[in-house]
Amino acid sequence: MNETELKKKIDEQIKKLVNEKGIHLFCSNSESYHKVNEIILKELTIKYKLKGIYITLNMSHSTLENHLINKGIDVSKLHFIDSMDRKDLKSSKADNCTFVPNPQALTELSLAITNLINTGKYDFLFLDSISTLLVYHSLKTTAQFTNYLMNKLRNFNLRAIIISLNDDEESKKLIPIISQFCDECVQLYM
Repeated sequence: MNETELKKKIDEQIKKLVNEKGIHLFCSNSESYHKVNEIILKELTIKYKLKGIYITLNMSHSTLENHLINKGIDVSKLHFIDSMDRKDLKSSKADNCTFVPNPQALTELSLAITNLINTGKYDFLFLDSISTLLVYHSLKTTAQFTNYLMNKLRNFNLRAIIISLNDDEESKKLIPIISQFCDECVQLYM
């Protein structure tokens, strides 16, 4: 699929997500990964002007924020949950970011998500990327956490975009497990 086809397919899914809410799993390979994220985030923050919670599991908030700004994404509409910034968490401060110790700290991650959802300020949650959890947790733990998170999001009637790479055997095992809990599972490859 070329970039135009990719954008069209994402546009259709985001329109559906905006109108009907729900949880969408977007799967891509490493070649499409950044482009998929950029298109989705532009649609949500610029076209639809929605506010979101962005969970970053593989890049620090400051690096990610700079990257998104360079790609024309409205980061003023995003609140980040950063599990990668290894600095002293007590001294880590940013108005648009909540820090958790690391991707292994699922309880702290869950609490950070709950605290932000409870504010009622956000229209969607963007999880980048669920397959990264497989580096830190077993397939079973990752699937259980994803199921727990999806149930929480449904209880709050919050839209969710879950990104997963589909490049390795563990990810290929995870996708069928978590896709059964999603409203849509979209394969996006360039």
